Amino acid sequence: MKKMQTSNFSLNLRRMHNRIRRRFRRVKEVALNCVKATSMTLGLFVFALGSPGQAWAANLPSGATVVHGTVDLQQQGNDALRILQGSQSAIVNWQSFDIGAGALVDIVQPNIDSALLSRIVGGNPSEILGSLNANGHLFLVNPNGIVFGKDSTVDVHALIASTLDIADSAFLSGNISFTGDSEAAVINLGSINAESFAALIGGDVSNTGSITSRGGDAALLAADAILEVGEASGGKITLDISGLLGGTAGNSGSIDVASSTMRGGGATILGGDVSSSGSIDASGATGGGQVLIGGDYQGSNLDLSNAQTANVSGSISADSSSGDGGRIIVWADGITTFTGDLSATGSGTGSGGFAEISGKDILNFEGSVDLTSTSGVSGTLLLDPTNITISNVGSHTSISGSTTLEPSAAAGSVISLSTLNTALGSSNVIIQTAAGGGSETGNISVDSGLAITGSNDLTIIADGDVTMISGSINLGSGDLSVTAGNTRTDGTILLFSNITAGDLVLVADDAIQITGAVDVSSGGGTISGTVSQTAGSVTVNNITTPATISSSTNNGNVTFQGSGNLSIDSITAGTAQVSVTSTSGLVIDNASDTTADITADTVILSAATGLGSSAAIELASATSISASSGGSGNIDIDHVADAATSITTIAQTGTGNVLFDQTGSQTLAITNNATTAGGNLNLTTDGTLALAVTSVTGDMSLTSSGAITDTGTITVSGTTTLASGAANNIAFDTASNNFGTVVITNGNNVTLVDTNAIALGASTVSGNLSVTGGGAITDSGVLTVTGNSSFAAGANAITLDLANDFVGAVGLSNTGSNNVLIDDANNLSLGTVTVGGDFSVDNAGTISGSGVVTVSGNTVLDNQDGANSAITLSNAANAFTGTVTFTTDTGSNVSLTDNTALDLQSGLNINDLTIVAGGAITQSGALTIAGISSLTTTATDATITLGSANALGGNVILTTAGTAGHAT
Repeated sequence: MKKMQTSNFSLNLRRMHNRIRRRFRRVKEVALNCVKATSMTLGLFVFALGSPGQAWAANLPSGATVVHGTVDLQQQGNDALRILQGSQSAIVNWQSFDIGAGALVDIVQPNIDSALLSRIVGGNPSEILGSLNANGHLFLVNPNGIVFGKDSTVDVHALIASTLDIADSAFLSGNISFTGDSEAAVINLGSINAESFAALIGGDVSNTGSITSRGGDAALLAADAILEVGEASGGKITLDISGLLGGTAGNSGSIDVASSTMRGGGATILGGDVSSSGSIDASGATGGGQVLIGGDYQGSNLDLSNAQTANVSGSISADSSSGDGGRIIVWADGITTFTGDLSATGSGTGSGGFAEISGKDILNFEGSVDLTSTSGVSGTLLLDPTNITISNVGSHTSISGSTTLEPSAAAGSVISLSTLNTALGSSNVIIQTAAGGGSETGNISVDSGLAITGSNDLTIIADGDVTMISGSINLGSGDLSVTAGNTRTDGTILLFSNITAGDLVLVADDAIQITGAVDVSSGGGTISGTVSQTAGSVTVNNITTPATISSSTNNGNVTFQGSGNLSIDSITAGTAQVSVTSTSGLVIDNASDTTADITADTVILSAATGLGSSAAIELASATSISASSGGSGNIDIDHVADAATSITTIAQTGTGNVLFDQTGSQTLAITNNATTAGGNLNLTTDGTLALAVTSVTGDMSLTSSGAITDTGTITVSGTTTLASGAANNIAFDTASNNFGTVVITNGNNVTLVDTNAIALGASTVSGNLSVTGGGAITDSGVLTVTGNSSFAAGANAITLDLANDFVGAVGLSNTGSNNVLIDDANNLSLGTVTVGGDFSVDNAGTISGSGVVTVSGNTVLDNQDGANSAITLSNAANAFTGTVTFTTDTGSNVSLTDNTALDLQSGLNINDLTIVAGGAITQSGALTIAGISSLTTTATDATITLGSANALGGNVILTTAGTAGHAT
């Protein structure tokens, strides 16, 4: 709220204790009749303020006694009196001070700072029917009353007309204090013009004429005890009013303190009962001025005795033509009725002003308010009694004129819907209550079926509960703030309404329940309390404090976004979307029960420090899920699926892990991306699992009861663990995949493609295994493959050197000069093998193969750990370019076919040896053969040369082709 600049004529009103005074209602009622009169006759005025039948009026002041200073009186006939003041301050006591119709009193003072106290000590009131002029400060004091007739004119620099007296010493010292017990009235029916200020002070005060102080100040003060006026300095007088205000102060004429060159002035009406059915203008060029009627802001100014009733049916303006709008307060401790027009508009870069219209007990507000600004920044209207009802039927109570009413706590305050909507179109509105006595608990309620609309901010602050049974609130981009239990430890917000706003703030010590649609997507929100949302669509962005939220929207969208910790009890959106975002942590029903926390077709969750805490967030029936978080907290989600589920995005940008567990035999697919910056990714589903682009800095674990596939690049820095069940396939065949270590807990046919090196951990594959790497392929755990296996490493090495168990055929391929090593704890069947470097086989069973084996380097076939385990590689297309070494267990047969020349490096523990080569057969190491040695070359004229120290125990059969072929 913008602090308004105070006017030059400020009223600092100090409350006076232990001041006892009596009020005579008869006198006040008669005086009030004078206020309402459209004309004032001398006889009526005598009846109102003097003794009946007493002829006291005269044409000019008379009976002057100069008490202080230099004063010269110059009477010109019967119609003119000139008062020449020769000193800066002067005091004159008069027996009477009247100015007849057409008569003139002209006070000539040394300068505008000069002050003249004219005190009437006779027994009659003063009647000013003609003209009164003064170029300085004029204090006119008459304890019997003062009236300015309807044709009178007053033209002064400054005027105080009072029925309270002032001591000479106080006046002369500048520490001015008005005292007395006068109940007499001060009434203006004419025209008062004061350059600096004009103040009318009396038991009752009324203005039905005009008071003008352009850029200055004007005050109507109904006081009948003590009124202290601050020290005069610099030509300005500051009134510090500490007297008990008990009379009636009313304006049915005009008060004009506007300025065309500077900030508007100040207008003040104070008393026990105050009213204004006329006009008040405190507008200014550079800023609006200030208007106080009945009290100051929220009646909390301890320097002020507030009015009991305030009634405004006229107009009040505090506009600015090139700055901020002004400040307007209408207050009463009892009842305030406002049916008038109020404006405090801004212009240029300025904003609209501030207005408070309130009755502490009861407020009836049906007027119009304009706090707009050409800058687009509207001002604020504050309405703050006790209980308030916003209704379509208008106020409970109608007050007119200056009628005095006793407040009724049971009645409460009513603001009409049309009045509120009109105000929201031109100003920000604050509706605030404070608990009173009895049933006045400070509640704010809106009648059923109403539509609150506007384009500005609406703030509702209740000391008790806030209730809107049905209807809607639509503020466009304007903000809605609702607080219940403002100064108490309880308070409930019940909004059974549709809500559209820019920012939403909900604060309650007890429950917050929303049953309508909520849309604040263009702004943000603060939610403090337990929220239950039970219908419609909800969109709340930028929640800034901890919140506990329960929402059931009946197929409406739900969006919560906040910067504090969010605790969601439950959200049900049916076939609609739920989006929850927190820049801190997000906990949804942390009780770890089996009830779904969020039920919706689409779920979007985001938090800065974790989704879920000690228990997972439980989702149900979602077909689309997005989850993201940061920090060290985990993303922990359980989902009960009844249809195929798409995870559009799941991302952990901090060090926390991602855990997603879905029950139901439906497909779970990551359709956009899954990311962890420092943690692990664990996905579990009862159905099939498909991953699009996935990047995991830690480990990844995928468990399904169906197939596992990829539709995008998967990158995992740590260990990837895959489990699809023995009957379901795993296919990660995107060429750009990049794994660290892959562990296959179970799976049927498994396909792995890695753009770089890949390490295989302990794995069990019930079907076929296909591994393709852009780098080396290694094993870090035992591989058990029931079906066929295929390993392709490009130009890189393949090293599978653990006690693996390849039941089906094993295909191996590398195209460079790197080596290939394979180990099998049992029998090994080779499929197609292409090795650019050396090829080594180490197993404890037979070595066989129906596929073509092509080795550019040397070959070592070692199965000596297997008893009587043969080596049989008899495919006619085999090609061993380098040497071939056999190491077998005693009694094992070896049969090898090579379609090229063959160089036997060595052979140990061989029973029978059968060699068929398509070229020459040579040896570079000794052979130890217990049985038959049969060596055949099928190439014409090829030779067989066995030149080493062989140990051939059985028959040797050497077969060559062609006439030139021979054996040595």
